[in-house]
Amino acid sequence: MSHSPLQASEGAEGDYLAGWLAMTELIRGTKSWSGRERHCGFLNQGNGAYSDVSAVLGWDLPDDGRGLALTDWDRDGALDVWLSNRTGPRLRFLRNTMADSSRGFLALRLEGVTCNRDAVGARVEVTFGEQRGMKTLHAGDGYLAQSSKWLHFGTGEASLARVRVHWPGGEPSHWVELATSRRYHWKQGESPRVAELDSPVLPSAVVASSSVSESSAARVVLADRVPFPPLHYEHPESGEPQLLQGRSRQPLLLHLWGSWCVNCLPEMEELAAHRDWWKKHRVRVVALSADEERTRPDAEEFLSRIGWTHEAGFASGEVSEALDVLQKFVLDRQRRLPLPATFLIDSKNRLASMFLGPVDWEALKEDLGHLRASPREMVQRAAPFPGQWLGQPPPLDPLDLAALMSGSGLDRLAQDYRKSLRTTASKKTDPEVVAAVDRGGKLAQQGKPDEAVRVLSAAVERDPGYARGHYRLGLAEMSRREWGAACAAFEAAASVSKNPATIHYYWAQCLERLGEPLAALGHYQQALASDLVTHETLFRMANLAADGGAIVDAVGYAGQALDRWPQYTEARRARGQWMGKLGRWNEAVEEFEQALSIEADDAECLFGLGSAFLRLGKAEAVTELVSRLQPLDAELAAELSQAAKRSP
Repeated sequence: MSHSPLQASEGAEGDYLAGWLAMTELIRGTKSWSGRERHCGFLNQGNGAYSDVSAVLGWDLPDDGRGLALTDWDRDGALDVWLSNRTGPRLRFLRNTMADSSRGFLALRLEGVTCNRDAVGARVEVTFGEQRGMKTLHAGDGYLAQSSKWLHFGTGEASLARVRVHWPGGEPSHWVELATSRRYHWKQGESPRVAELDSPVLPSAVVASSSVSESSAARVVLADRVPFPPLHYEHPESGEPQLLQGRSRQPLLLHLWGSWCVNCLPEMEELAAHRDWWKKHRVRVVALSADEERTRPDAEEFLSRIGWTHEAGFASGEVSEALDVLQKFVLDRQRRLPLPATFLIDSKNRLASMFLGPVDWEALKEDLGHLRASPREMVQRAAPFPGQWLGQPPPLDPLDLAALMSGSGLDRLAQDYRKSLRTTASKKTDPEVVAAVDRGGKLAQQGKPDEAVRVLSAAVERDPGYARGHYRLGLAEMSRREWGAACAAFEAAASVSKNPATIHYYWAQCLERLGEPLAALGHYQQALASDLVTHETLFRMANLAADGGAIVDAVGYAGQALDRWPQYTEARRARGQWMGKLGRWNEAVEEFEQALSIEADDAECLFGLGSAFLRLGKAEAVTELVSRLQPLDAELAAELSQAAKRSP
């Protein structure tokens, strides 16, 4: 693995990027950063020895872990754990339920005056009984992580503890005696004060979930359905090629099996036994055997024995290879396709879900019931465990699948697939131009934007009407931070595209970089049909509208962002402030209160709520807000207090 280049030199950057690409291919080939080692947890026995308690604590998870952060999330006096992973779930919350009310704790939040405000670098000493502890406040904690800035000490059964702070670059404080099982805010130069915090509210994204079981079987629900390639299988009697899709526009269940596959035979018997159910729900079932010539008689005999009445045939080597390429494309992993394998294709000839290994029949029936799902429902159903999407998964590009087919030696199928796609890459587009655009896209993904721009520019010059070429050129220019050139490419793409929503999304981002907020907002509005638009995009639109003086529009966009993620505190705070500018103070109060129910220490929300109360003539409610605001932001607290005194 190449080291990061320390200085610009010819070839250094190329070696570095090549190393990353090689590592990416290993990951796609199902290699593991951690050697598939499960998470470990060790108990300090207090005598220099540790015990492995991973299984007892429930920490022995198969996740490929990255960052770890500690915080008393539920404020019960026991530290909880947040984990980030390279594999799913990308974020995992491990709630500590072993809190013992008879054993105390002490938590300190420091605020610097002559040192940095967060008091990073401060060292805290704590003594209780004959025990002594010391902790330093760090910025950054482990790999890509930041634990809570509350310094947390376990104090056992002690009711009192003596504490001293060594402030960065300053004199240490005097020893102070504090009651345990309390949280204190300690400002440099002052005495520590008890911090009063609201009861915690666990976000909806934090749900109890067990680890996804390790198994060769997998159910994959696509968040973005991709057109199924035009496959030809061999007729069992004539041996003639038959087009799988045919003329039927009903859902298709394609089942790949083999007579020698132990897990396949019960699956085939299950499919045969429920023939009436499939017929009733108008699902076309096709079973393709992967048997070679010498074992095909065994497959035919088995079908006869179970009374198979659905369509059947034999999968040629090309069909098996195409299905293998398809599942690798969807999963972006280089694991070979297992048997049995089942593909559910909707009435629009799009892959809706896959079962790699034995089928969960109830899950399959559930997938059938959601074939008409909206794009947002598809995204929600794609996750194999409960949680909250923080952004839209990237869409699947069928032309990337065609390129992958070509790279796997399936050139004829790739050409047929491109022809079948209802895009501008149809019979009107020169296949060499399509191939050049695919090559340019790959160069950009490989970290070679200059080469990508050269190849893509030549392609769109050859065929100016090919929207995809202009779009890929725009993305390559973005990676070079050439925002003006990217805008020009997206403008050309939008002018010839039948569905330009995604193009407008990236065009808007470039206009933001160029300092044209109102123009960017206009293009974001045209991008609303794109799955790329997330709650963060909508909030960005709200801010652009507010910057342009369109406060009513800002309130509307922020509301749409909150519809997608109700716990978006920043959007609630801003919406409350904008409600105030419109004189809608009761609605402002509602937004600020909801924001504070999620994040009780948000100083701007406390200040905004107090200001709204004053506007409504409720000065008596402001006193308590000032006291809550004081340890968080003394200047805002003083400003709110003065406003309350001036209020009639």
